[in-house]
Amino acid sequence: MKTLTFETPRSKRTPMPVQVDLCGEHITVQRPKDSVLFFAQQVAGQSVGEADQAMAVLDFVEGTLEPQDRQRFFERICEFNDPVNLDACLTMLTGLVQRWSNWPDDDPHYEPDPVVVTSDYTPPTDREIPVELPDLDIQLTAYPPKDIVLLFTSASLATGANTGQQAWLVALFLDAALTEQDAWMINRRLRSRDDDLELIHVAEMVKHLIEAWKPGLNRQERRARARS
Repeated sequence: MKTLTFETPRSKRTPMPVQVDLCGEHITVQRPKDSVLFFAQQVAGQSVGEADQAMAVLDFVEGTLEPQDRQRFFERICEFNDPVNLDACLTMLTGLVQRWSNWPDDDPHYEPDPVVVTSDYTPPTDREIPVELPDLDIQLTAYPPKDIVLLFTSASLATGANTGQQAWLVALFLDAALTEQDAWMINRRLRSRDDDLELIHVAEMVKHLIEAWKPGLNRQERRARARS
């Protein structure tokens, strides 16, 4: 069998840093690889559904932000009262794509205008769900997470995420939907060797909560489209 050998063109990628004011907090975002950027352009063009948009934002964040900024981003989308939701993320993504698409080739000192993102998000106050799993001694109240968390958790679990991905998604979802005390309790029990609670039980709870909240999410989306 003949081995295919070839050379590929190589060039140093320009960082192209852009300053972003994301709902009151400032970060610097570097241009990602082409594969991430081209997918982001499709999302910016509104050619995919909301679940794919949420997943694209997740990929975009992984491909552009420094570890500290990335951690802060995930903290913010999980905080009940923080205004960063899917619309805010898409506004940031669209603004960054525009800056990089119009970057001049002949000006090494070019500094683009910052991307300023605002949001009118207000957390829902009437859609909490009491949860009871008597056989596992769980009794708590879950609160609807932001649309971006709901959408990419739903999409990932529906497409058969592996165990590692499921564990990460479940932990993120719990941070977004439960009080800090309840999320800590669930995570502690998942780590305890002597506890009957397993990831599969919590993932099933998450799936039921997503199904319960999806109709409300759809109504929010329709109202948002009507206002735009």
